[in-house]
Amino acid sequence: MIWRGLAVGVLISAPMGPVGILCIQRTLDKGRKAGFYTGIGAAISDLFYCLLTGFGLSFIEDFLNDNQDIIQLIGSLVLIAFSIYLFRKNPSSSLRRPLPQDVSAKKNILGGFLFTFSNPLIIFLIIGLFARFNFTAPEIKGGFYAIGYVFIILGALTWWYAVTYLIDKVRARFNMRSMKVMNIIIGIVILAFACVGIVTSIIGLTSTDAKARSYAPALRIGSRQSDSIWSEYSNPSCAPLTVTLYSADPAQASAADFILDFKLANLASHPSKKYYYTDSIGQRISVASPSWGLLLRDTDGREIALQFHNDEYSATPLSSQRAVFIEASLPGGFSCSRAVEKGVATSDMLNHYRLSYNPADGLSLRMGRNSLSTPIVLNDPERIDSSAVFGNLKEIALILTPAANVRIGRERLRLASAPDKNLTSFDAEEISYRMVHSSDPLEGRWRLFEYTLEDNYLKLGGDYEIIIMRRPEGDYEMIYQSGATICRNSWQPGMLKGLLTPTGLDAIYDVRWRDVNGLSLTTTIKAQLESPDILTLRFPVQSSSLRFARLP
Repeated sequence: MIWRGLAVGVLISAPMGPVGILCIQRTLDKGRKAGFYTGIGAAISDLFYCLLTGFGLSFIEDFLNDNQDIIQLIGSLVLIAFSIYLFRKNPSSSLRRPLPQDVSAKKNILGGFLFTFSNPLIIFLIIGLFARFNFTAPEIKGGFYAIGYVFIILGALTWWYAVTYLIDKVRARFNMRSMKVMNIIIGIVILAFACVGIVTSIIGLTSTDAKARSYAPALRIGSRQSDSIWSEYSNPSCAPLTVTLYSADPAQASAADFILDFKLANLASHPSKKYYYTDSIGQRISVASPSWGLLLRDTDGREIALQFHNDEYSATPLSSQRAVFIEASLPGGFSCSRAVEKGVATSDMLNHYRLSYNPADGLSLRMGRNSLSTPIVLNDPERIDSSAVFGNLKEIALILTPAANVRIGRERLRLASAPDKNLTSFDAEEISYRMVHSSDPLEGRWRLFEYTLEDNYLKLGGDYEIIIMRRPEGDYEMIYQSGATICRNSWQPGMLKGLLTPTGLDAIYDVRWRDVNGLSLTTTIKAQLESPDILTLRFPVQSSSLRFARLP
């Protein structure tokens, strides 16, 4: 907030508009004090408009949070328009020589204030800067807002102090043409900020986080939907605090797989602070970085426990780095720990979490501040049968250890009944979206165009058309679309034709392929992406192969 405040304060004051000319005039004619007092008045007026903008925007906090990328994009466009105005504006055309009488400090301040206050259009620049620097983010608390506003006026005063100092030093060589040059330089700076804002907002709008907001339905808590509710929970006692987020309806079929999306800020995570709770005998106990967690329970009473806390680890022998640590405990005695340090908020700001489970692939987690990380697998499906350690979901609970304090919201839960292992895990909407926007070299539509098969061992089932989609776990589904000729009635669009798993070698994949009867072949099959538009599957039997071409 210090740097945000300084940036906003300087950029509000920097454009050489009428008040800038007035400040320079008084510095040249009355001395540096008169010019600086005028700048103080302008800074007070700017602070007033900043407060008006900030408090006005705080009333639509949820709207800002849900649309922050769009708002930043609009704010950046406003800054571009303002920079164009500066390029075209000739500040010397507004120059009027002030009257020669002495003016008191109070009148200089009042004059600067009124001169700036009379131009309410400055509020559009402030809105653009607030949006660009995310100054009104919902996770920012009141005390930090106060710091931001203090440094807005300090940034403005620093600018006017520097301007009057410079004008006073170059008084003899100062030319009004210099103000035009200064306007161009300031316009370029604002334009650069705007361009960066446009790029980051477009990245945000196309990020995985934005897609999660688009595709995930609302979480049902009891009988109502929690679509825009933020809740804060703290635990001042020595016993863990449990908050139920989801409880299955006994009248409905329970779910065998789920995806849980939520945003959470760990408010008790400042690295230099201690947090307190009261023990069983009334003593006040301090603890650093208390943890929070999730408890998942199935219909058979089995539980998965996840615990999160923010702490430091030794990145190198001479330095340390903060990270979010995750501890997972699954039925059957399996446990693991992970640390995520890149792309996540390790202080008290919001992180987005996506927890996924299905019996075939087990439990995985993705998290991040602005975009979701690659999947973090929390069990080993190769060694442990996931369906044997967890069944149909019954309950999800938030667990707070002593002194923990969190702010949670935007919960969304997608439940599904026991999946058909022959069907894709992707819905039509996401497939359609990814076909247009994906940059993954494998994702897309493919059609068989060439093959070499030994008929005694392998039968060609048809001129297959398939869609390849990348799963969160990192492998790829090959989804049947059309073309089956043998057992034609057994194949329907959306059925799995195969799976591609990266081998670690560039463009080489292991393949699990389903034959014309829908049975998985047990032989070793490899696939190679020979070019961006050619994918070859090689079967060990008599060097047989299938070649697919990418469809537009």
